[in-house]
Amino acid sequence: MKVAIIGAMDKEIERYLELYNPELVDDEKKIYVKDNIVIAGSGIGKVNSAMMTQYLIDRHNVDIIISSGCAGSLTNDLKVLDVIIPTTLTFDLSLYF
Repeated sequence: MKVAIIGAMDKEIERYLELYNPELVDDEKKIYVKDNIVIAGSGIGKVNSAMMTQYLIDRHNVDIIISSGCAGSLTNDLKVLDVIIPTTLTFDLSLYF
């Protein structure tokens, strides 16, 4: 199984690069690979994220995509640098059965 980790900004994938020490395989698209892990910088915005996701599916045959990084909020209860840990996950099992 091949896993892709996508972050919009360089800062959002920096720790993964330190952790896995992957090889840079595409300087223009900021794509790094090590074994079955692909790490990519997509650029900011949902369009850039969607384009990189499709590119990784088409060119790197990834099975799972993890989007990692920062996001905005529509509530005043959250402050800058708050860490949010989700309690639910959307997963399409039909892809595997």
